[in-house]
Amino acid sequence: MPYRKPELRKPKYWLARDGGELYFINNTEEVLDSVSTSTGGFATFGDDVATVNSTSYTYEDVLPQETVKIEEYDGYFDLDYVLQVTIHLESKIEGNLRSQHVNK
Repeated sequence: MPYRKPELRKPKYWLARDGGELYFINNTEEVLDSVSTSTGGFATFGDDVATVNSTSYTYEDVLPQETVKIEEYDGYFDLDYVLQVTIHLESKIEGNLRSQHVNK
């Protein structure tokens, strides 16, 4: 195998899971104006579809290196669902960023 240079870049923003909780990490030196989330999803039961009620979190002035909770999953009851979390952050430096993540 040819030699590959190691990846030295670090992400500015990332997600981390701790048990059933999902966290957003601000890995920058900037205070983010806001970080907000919304959650939705569905499950199928034969020919029927059940939707998931949307939950949301909003955090203002997220500090550098701060971690904020954006979602919580139940390791037993949520196994049959397709869940989606949308993250929206507002930054004076980076502008607005919207990201969607699906968890099956």
